[in-house]
Amino acid sequence: MKSLLKTRMFFCFVIFYTGAAGATERLSFSTWRGIDAEFYQSIFSDYEARTGTQIELVAFPSIEYESKLGQLLSSGNGPDIIHSRADWQVAKFSNFYLPITESEIPGINSFPIGALDSMKGQGGLLYGVPFATQTFLILYNKTLFAQYGQEEPQTWNDFLAICELFKKKGIIPLANGLGTPWHNEAIFGGLFPSSLGRRFEEDLREGRTNFRDPRFTNALVKLYRMRSFLPTNYATLESSSAKDLFASAGAAMIVGGSFELSDIQKRIIRLGKVHEVEIDVFASPVENASDQQLVATLYDGGFAINRKLTGTKQAAAIEFVHFLSSVEFAQPFSDTLLNISPVPGVEIKNSLLKKISDMNHHSISYFGLCHFLTRNPQRSTLLKEMIYSFMTQEMRDDATAPGMNLRVITQRAQAIGEAMTQEIQLKIADYMPEQVAREWLNHHTD
Repeated sequence: MKSLLKTRMFFCFVIFYTGAAGATERLSFSTWRGIDAEFYQSIFSDYEARTGTQIELVAFPSIEYESKLGQLLSSGNGPDIIHSRADWQVAKFSNFYLPITESEIPGINSFPIGALDSMKGQGGLLYGVPFATQTFLILYNKTLFAQYGQEEPQTWNDFLAICELFKKKGIIPLANGLGTPWHNEAIFGGLFPSSLGRRFEEDLREGRTNFRDPRFTNALVKLYRMRSFLPTNYATLESSSAKDLFASAGAAMIVGGSFELSDIQKRIIRLGKVHEVEIDVFASPVENASDQQLVATLYDGGFAINRKLTGTKQAAAIEFVHFLSSVEFAQPFSDTLLNISPVPGVEIKNSLLKKISDMNHHSISYFGLCHFLTRNPQRSTLLKEMIYSFMTQEMRDDATAPGMNLRVITQRAQAIGEAMTQEIQLKIADYMPEQVAREWLNHHTD
């Protein structure tokens, strides 16, 4: 059964909405968010009833989305509406996206500047309507914390003490595993914004430092120390199983993104654990109680239009994306999927989402490195692969007593920093627009 389910995940699935008499147009909509299909089904069905335009939802597994989308667009068979990831995917596929302005999407210029920038590509033009801000942090089971008299940790010492407590009680402290590559990056991004700090991000962007910086390598050392608080099968544990572990009250915490809230809530209900698991969140721990706790944020993506469309089909696509830029769509999107929408006028009604929104006032970009890595996902795999190798490698010194050897671990962390620095200097143009890359290289060459 597990084998069958795993096999099915490698195929796209299509949901087609029909039934409106006199439908004028049919549009396809691609996404990597298949877990949100039920929400989109309801929205698209209502939209069809009002406008007569039918929507075909084509969903791919997240890990395959970019390659599948690229193949379809390059072959001329791409979807009409593209749920596009921000920054690197917009930059990569700008030639296939229709530039949009206030003329096509009235009100778009009132969106937050950062949201609009995330959907800009070739020529500095806007290629989509931003859809959400995501936050990386630690989700915890408030019920378990209350049962054992624990409060949200502020410092790393607080956090380690809580992990030790749950471990002694036979409860897995952290549900995370390394079986899903993108989640390896998310673990780092959720745990270490406060350790890296805003200054590290600024220094990195301005070329005053690189990944050899102790702020980065010391964070990796802390990450390695988390191994003893993970499930015993953490090396192969996939994201979905990790979320089930947390949702079943089998683990006290899970590091992840705000975009996982809705999915985890559904799992809690499905597993019958509503009275045992209440989700709450906290920001990454700090060294000193007087320091400001930080989260990592990013604009997730937007809704783009295929440039190949013409005539009435293009007009229908523009009308549909205009709808996606409205409060009429964005309010239920926020309420149902627990996402923070950049659409002006959307009210955050969920108390947990409101807490996350407030946290976002004290943040860095997604683990402070998205300026360099998320421009090209092939290069982003560098950190994911290094974290996996780092976390699954036994690092002991035969000359010492059994156990972790800080010197060996630190040396390995420094090696990762060195490799990332060299890779980025060699492939800098893959991460940033050409002009930004030139400016960065002018300030940052050995």
